[in-house]
Amino acid sequence: MTDSQHEQETKMIQLRFSLFRQIKEPLGAFVIHFADLESSVTGAINALMGVHGPIGKALEDLMPNFFSRIELFHNLAMMHATHPELQKPLSKIISRLQKANVTRNNYVHNSWITATINEDY
Repeated sequence: MTDSQHEQETKMIQLRFSLFRQIKEPLGAFVIHFADLESSVTGAINALMGVHGPIGKALEDLMPNFFSRIELFHNLAMMHATHPELQKPLSKIISRLQKANVTRNNYVHNSWITATINEDY
């Protein structure tokens, strides 16, 4: 490895640590708040199904994918929202949950380091 390559590698490592220091707290807070949202949706599903305790926990364990839980919540809520005036706001809520899930997946699973390195270099 040449001195130039070594310097470049050192800069990239420093950038990774710098980026991590900048995003770890806000990203962690976001993930914690999102977990609360997931728990609220799961609680709503349990209420719509009339289950609680171990049965509700078993349902959550069987559906670790939040997108699937959003779909289940949507279907159950539409069955219960027989009044037409409830269906439009419910559709808005579902749309927002889906968008939030996509945003969460992008924040958590995208390569932050690669994106930043590409912008800086």
